Amino acid sequence: MLSEIWTIKGKNPCAIYVYDGSIKCIIEENKIKNTIDFIKAMFKIKECKITELENDDIIKNLPHPYYGIAYDKNYIFSLVQKSGLHYELYLHDPKNPKFTTPSQFFGDVANLIKSGKRVGWFQNKWRIGEGIDLNRCIIEDVVVEGELKIVGDMNQEVKNNNLFNRLIECTGCFPKVFNLNAYNPQEAIAKLKNKDIDILVIANIIVARKKEDLEVK
Repeated sequence: MLSEIWTIKGKNPCAIYVYDGSIKCIIEENKIKNTIDFIKAMFKIKECKITELENDDIIKNLPHPYYGIAYDKNYIFSLVQKSGLHYELYLHDPKNPKFTTPSQFFGDVANLIKSGKRVGWFQNKWRIGEGIDLNRCIIEDVVVEGELKIVGDMNQEVKNNNLFNRLIECTGCFPKVFNLNAYNPQEAIAKLKNKDIDILVIANIIVARKKEDLEVK
């Protein structure tokens, strides 16, 4: 059997999806309810072995903390289209006539932050455990001088992150970063609608409540 789900109880209960001996995702119960059912639905699992583990040593020894769920870009785009919000889609396919490079994308995001926008950043897999989640964060209040400002614990993971290196390259500035506390696209879109953020950058889409907020100066 290739699919397995390991469950860990205790201080930080979670479910770990393992396929062909490799960990594919880790879902914490404080972020998603019914973790086993969630994993089965996300990965379309009909049958799998479920094993209960006694401790979380396996998590402590992982090479990185980004084992949450990454959502399909087409699924995200469909949600944005249905939201009634204004958006700009960035296409990184050279065969597409509307092709834009990653540098253009990062540059536009950086300039929105530099202009004073409070930007929600929702990309790839979320972070497990404590600390700033660089794939589910709020970036704001860029300052021209000083060190990278992180609300919470500062660590090498933040300093080495490609996003922040690109933002600093594009603007010469350093951002403040907070956790977005949104683990699925619907929650991220709700943060924008509720005015917790001014801009949402989700996958390769920049989303705003007002069309003029998408204008990059």
